[in-house]
Amino acid sequence: LQKSIYIDSIGRVAITGLKDNYCDYEGTVSLRVFVENSTGSGNFSFSGPDTSFINYGNLADFFPSKTSTSTLPYIVSYTHVSNVQSSGCKKTVDYEIHVNKSPFVDITTLRTSINYEEAPVLLEGIPNDGVFSGKGVYLQDNTYVFNPKVAGLGDIAIMLAYVDSLGCYAADKDTLHVAVSIGTIEGINSNSQYCFDGPADTLQYVSG
Repeated sequence: LQKSIYIDSIGRVAITGLKDNYCDYEGTVSLRVFVENSTGSGNFSFSGPDTSFINYGNLADFFPSKTSTSTLPYIVSYTHVSNVQSSGCKKTVDYEIHVNKSPFVDITTLRTSINYEEAPVLLEGIPNDGVFSGKGVYLQDNTYVFNPKVAGLGDIAIMLAYVDSLGCYAADKDTLHVAVSIGTIEGINSNSQYCFDGPADTLQYVSG
């Protein structure tokens, strides 16, 4: 007694276009499925918010910027249903992904203006291993400084940028106003000479 049977092997199913980690500002990620040796149809699914994922069948769009950051992974799944010999065999693949929060970056140098004649001033920020950039900004003894004479007069933009261990980027921007002091010192006697034990004069700065 013999009876023929058909064994349907879907083979390898893989989702392309995914990576393990995303940053919370990333835009649209287009996903595609590869099925090794089977015809049929299938659908994507996502364990996160509906607004951050669109399923088109064998294609999908994922929106990290619309997905809440979490220490726990999200699951992207694809289920393929074979139509070979009407077997109805199914195969599901799952991928874990993380959506990571952008790092906090802040320029903590509190000054808003600086005299053109001043010596270079130290630039500080959070995190302390970020990279400062801008006109008049350079490294001095492994510390970032701002040199007003190099920057020149006017409003000078400064940026602090940082990339964390997961590849997420963030930056903070600030402006320093470089100006020349203009004014006079009044109250000095006419010949600019004084005796050691002579009377005192009151000196006053008057802006120009």
